[in-house]
Amino acid sequence: NEESNMQGLAYNGSHFYIVGWGTATVYEYNSTGNYTGFSFYVGGEENNVQDLTYNGSHFYIVGLTTDTVYEYDSTGTYTGFSFSVAAQTGFPYGLCVTGTKFYISDNSNIFVYEYNSTGNYTGFSFSLGGEDISPKGLFCNDIYFYVTGDAKNRIFEYNSTGNYTGSNFSVAVQDTSPQDLTYNGSHFYVAGDSTNAVYEYAIPEPIVDTCTAPGSGDWNVDCSDNCVLDSAQDVVADMHLNGAGTIVLSAPLTFTGTGSILSVGSGCTLSIESGGEIGGQ
Repeated sequence: NEESNMQGLAYNGSHFYIVGWGTATVYEYNSTGNYTGFSFYVGGEENNVQDLTYNGSHFYIVGLTTDTVYEYDSTGTYTGFSFSVAAQTGFPYGLCVTGTKFYISDNSNIFVYEYNSTGNYTGFSFSLGGEDISPKGLFCNDIYFYVTGDAKNRIFEYNSTGNYTGSNFSVAVQDTSPQDLTYNGSHFYVAGDSTNAVYEYAIPEPIVDTCTAPGSGDWNVDCSDNCVLDSAQDVVADMHLNGAGTIVLSAPLTFTGTGSILSVGSGCTLSIESGGEIGGQ
């Protein structure tokens, strides 16, 4: 009820915070979702706010008007620290911070970019386009990144080097325009713009499709399934990967046919993880 255009969501260990471009104000809610009455205005720095994060002592926001990250103390006072991300993206929709690094998800080039504690781009980035063409919110810790995909209404998981793990879960039943997400140590929380509500999700078992080779003929794989080859597979003929997406190989893949080929079409990524190898013809 406080913000009708909810975009960003953060958690500080005891309270939730939401922000949107409707009021350019951060609002605080207790653990049961009740508004506490505490809020602070950020429109003096950015009036088209897209995301919000908290690092244990400070809040940070980012938006589309200035393409800049701004820092606020725990009382909501602007500290004067800021840094621009415009050289990398004009569409910074997601923001998270972990340790001494900031990360921005880009809704135009479909990438995540890394910045050091002073706001300088480190040169590290990774693509999100294989999973969703409209990434919005971003959450990170020292192990994983989680990205909200507005096109597929799913949450996608990436490891610390930016590789898609194959794990994702749908939030479409609750909201068809998921924006940001956060995590409290046991549950995920997703801000939905269609319903203007925050939804709680228990940590799901990894939702991945497992690819299984046919016993005869060519093996044609639709990369948009984003499946995982997590058990040893024998390919008796040719293997063709087509469509946009990522196929994860984490087990041996053996070509048993004479002259068999593996073709990877445009838009498909074959990610060879620990345990994955390709042998045979």
